[in-house]
Amino acid sequence: MLELDAWLTLFLDRNAFLNELDCARLLRLLDAEDDQLYDWLLGRRAAPAEWADLVARIRKIS
Repeated sequence: MLELDAWLTLFLDRNAFLNELDCARLLRLLDAEDDQLYDWLLGRRAAPAEWADLVARIRKIS
């Protein structure tokens, strides 16, 4: 999904030096289905607790 690619690219551009824990969490987050991730980033549905703060950080970028 191009929207997700743009959102995540911008996040990574602005957060190029993620710590090891955040990198691991981001990789697991990217395993989610695109439609779920899109809903979490738009705030349509709450992200699972494991990713809630990371999703919130990504949402701030937009």
